[in-house]
Amino acid sequence: MIDLIPRQIINHHVLEEMQVKNGKIQVNIEKDILKLAVVERYGKNGNVGVGFVRGFELKKGALAYSMSHDHHNIVVVGTNDEDMALAVNEVARLNGGLSVTCGGKILNSMELPIGGLMSEKPAEEVMAQLDILNADAKALGCGMDAPFMSLSFISLPTVPDLGLTDLGLVDVLEHKLIPLEAEE
Repeated sequence: MIDLIPRQIINHHVLEEMQVKNGKIQVNIEKDILKLAVVERYGKNGNVGVGFVRGFELKKGALAYSMSHDHHNIVVVGTNDEDMALAVNEVARLNGGLSVTCGGKILNSMELPIGGLMSEKPAEEVMAQLDILNADAKALGCGMDAPFMSLSFISLPTVPDLGLTDLGLVDVLEHKLIPLEAEE
């Protein structure tokens, strides 16, 4: 599992025993262990890499972002698959951007029309909208000042200890993929 270090892009690789139900590893909101996924967005292979992360502190909902270094696939973190899927689909509908979802509803989103990375709007407008998205994340329990910035770096497979790509969880120091195993 990826254990985030507050206000850093580096993280710790930790092992955590998790509950499995119907062959699926379950999130643990009380322990701040949330599902994390990277969804390939270019139509090349349809891969979805899945892992778990601690540090976002979400109590409900999901956050998604298309600016994820270096591949710029969609990265999503959430408390449940439904809100995560909705967040990813909203970013896909926008052809790139950010989204916050909860309870099956899109709470807010921002389009990044230039490659899913940049906006044509003035910087002041983009910053104001990002402040609103960060406030929406905070309303879902997120304790981070800049959760979307954390999403943008969590999938970078060159920043220790772990990264998540559409191929799965990467042990950066060992340069290898880590398989997720679910046993009931």
